[in-house]
Amino acid sequence: MIRVRVLLALALTLSCAGEPGQHAGAAASPVQPAPVHEGSAVSEPTTPVAEPTPEEPALPAYRAPVANAVELRSGAAFSCLLRVGRVLCWGNDRFHQLGVPTLPTGRGAFSARPLEVEGLSDVRALALGSFHACALLGSGHVRCWGHGGFGQLGDGRREDSAVPVEVAGLERVTAVAAGERHSCAVVDGMVRCWGSGARGQLGDGRFEDTLAPVSVTGLDDVIALGAGRAHTCALRASHQVACWGEDVDGELGRGAITMPAAASATAQLVVELADVAQLRVGWGHACALNEEGEARCWGRADAFQLGVALGGAQSSVGVTPVLAHATEVRDVAPGGFHTCFALASGHVSCVGADYHGQLGNSSEAPAREPLVVPGLAHVRAVAAGESHSCALLESGEVRCWGNPHSGRVGPHAEEHEARQISPVRVIAPVAANGASTSASEDQAP
Repeated sequence: MIRVRVLLALALTLSCAGEPGQHAGAAASPVQPAPVHEGSAVSEPTTPVAEPTPEEPALPAYRAPVANAVELRSGAAFSCLLRVGRVLCWGNDRFHQLGVPTLPTGRGAFSARPLEVEGLSDVRALALGSFHACALLGSGHVRCWGHGGFGQLGDGRREDSAVPVEVAGLERVTAVAAGERHSCAVVDGMVRCWGSGARGQLGDGRFEDTLAPVSVTGLDDVIALGAGRAHTCALRASHQVACWGEDVDGELGRGAITMPAAASATAQLVVELADVAQLRVGWGHACALNEEGEARCWGRADAFQLGVALGGAQSSVGVTPVLAHATEVRDVAPGGFHTCFALASGHVSCVGADYHGQLGNSSEAPAREPLVVPGLAHVRAVAAGESHSCALLESGEVRCWGNPHSGRVGPHAEEHEARQISPVRVIAPVAANGASTSASEDQAP
């Protein structure tokens, strides 16, 4: 059985302006006096007895995600590993997305060596956006750090933060997602989102930003989330997927693109998709795995990132999910313009754009079908960024390949080169005592 998980996807720094919408609030009804029935004898004025207030159903006991989870995630130009409740990050740090206040900031800031995010413990789940990240804690609360210019950190401000800050008003969270400029969380089966809403990606029926979490309308059975450039998708208990937000490239998977808005601020059911066990969302495309390990993807397809060569006038758009990988897949990672698959065999295959070697082969041309990445075995999970890829091995080792700039594939890559084709070690395997070292401390590449 494939374990239900969700990525956060990844996104580039392109932004799209949205059309403002209107939100009508419901007016409260005035309290009506108690009726007097004919035939009732009343000797003196009395105070009407108030109707008993129905008790709200008790919420089920909160169950945090499993402890000691191991997750590998990538943002646009950085990656993070969650292990034993701790988070290690490496790569670009322009907006403090590595979570280390002592690092220098600015356009050229980065660390090729994995560093532990400060101020976090008992982390149960991890989500990376383009330039920010969010962590779900065992307490059911969420903390975010990095780029906060659109309120995506959830602390009521529009400022970056190198220190994880708590998202205001959230508790009992069971899943979290981070997009380019927005973030979302699942609370008791319902979804709350905050940050940029210009393309409807907050799902509350409006096209407006918000600094505090708002409720997504029409969903109450969500078990997992993913967020992309300006859209969000949710996996429901029915094993169906609903998406909302930008739909320029078929991101919502509803079978057609409605122009001119090409966006929806309310959740839309992804067509021709059922029995979903895992959902992952990239910058402009998303992928889902079923119980048999088949991967179906939809959305932007201009670099063949959906795993097939679409024909006809809509060759750059996949408005309906297509079979991207029929071989048994245990994990899938949609990135910027490419997608990687962790196979049940322990190998990895990738498809789509390859201009920085993110497919792990020597060809710079986009791949129209998945190609096996040489030199990788015993892989349990994959992650994909804008132009780099990473794999988590069963031993706990992390290897990355693709664009070596800004430290995104670790310290063993050649920074001055344009492509790192072969996977190189970033984090060493876990030792018998449970400890591990980064690649800079373990000299084996």
